[in-house]
Amino acid sequence: MSYDVRNLFFIRSDWEIYSTVKDGVIIVRGRPRDSLDTNREPIDGHEITRLDWKGHLYAPAVPLHDDILRLIGRRMCDLVRDALATGYVQAQLDIKKALGL
Repeated sequence: MSYDVRNLFFIRSDWEIYSTVKDGVIIVRGRPRDSLDTNREPIDGHEITRLDWKGHLYAPAVPLHDDILRLIGRRMCDLVRDALATGYVQAQLDIKKALGL
């Protein structure tokens, strides 16, 4: 499993924190609220963290369903929001502990 928290210092506490699932990888991003591109679509935002199960020793035999990954992603978003209040180093520890790493 690949895991990292980065770019937390780019994110402001009033930004929207959200997660997406792409090819079995959970990606947590942050963007200014109501930020749109030229086509009036929400921008992607800055990647804060990602969780990738592929190639990990404890990878499940059957890939996790996207709904389960979305639930994990929502929890990761909550942890990132908490991290914005407590700081970067504590964020690393809290997220690793919550994910059982």
